[in-house]
Amino acid sequence: MGELYAGGDLWPEQDPLLHTTVLRAPVPHEWLFQVALAALHELWGFVALRVFHGWAVAALGLGVLGCCIRASRNAPAAALAALVWCTLCWFRFIQLRPELLSFAAILALYGL
Repeated sequence: MGELYAGGDLWPEQDPLLHTTVLRAPVPHEWLFQVALAALHELWGFVALRVFHGWAVAALGLGVLGCCIRASRNAPAAALAALVWCTLCWFRFIQLRPELLSFAAILALYGL
């Protein structure tokens, strides 16, 4: 979809990746993230997308652990809290979607 959006079509008639939703036009709520992924794919290929995804998930896990340590001052309790948080978010972690950046923004806001 990022290639489609980058080509100038911000309101496509249908999503070429979702054959089951042909009766509804897609809502471009994550167009900027998709354009960035398309640019990353264009520059360095599919492996770069996987590396970025792994890096983002690892950074989120460490960020959550850091926030928990700072909040509790107890390393075992903080590790348990971070593990629970990551377990609850596993479904979002396995997907390369804008929610990963939203989680990072929430952690940054919490850090402030």
